[in-house]
Amino acid sequence: IIMAHAKPTQDHQDFFIPFRNYVKNELQNSYPIMYLHGDGHKFIYTPHFFNQSNVLRIQHEGGVRDPVLKILADPSKQNGSVYNAFQYDRQL
Repeated sequence: IIMAHAKPTQDHQDFFIPFRNYVKNELQNSYPIMYLHGDGHKFIYTPHFFNQSNVLRIQHEGGVRDPVLKILADPSKQNGSVYNAFQYDRQL
């Protein structure tokens, strides 16, 4: 799980282009990765982030309007799939 504030925009390509290339070329989508961030101030769930099968992006509302976002990462359920490795509960 990579936690950050910045949403992926042109202003942050110095990070996101090498990150995408690393996941694709070095890791070869072998490991599930969640990119968890705020910055957009609304909830977004994006599977296949960066057109990579094992990258999931969650943008959390943040602030005090929404309850705490619960994330469960279970490496024993990875099986090479981001859907098995991560679960979330918005508590709404």
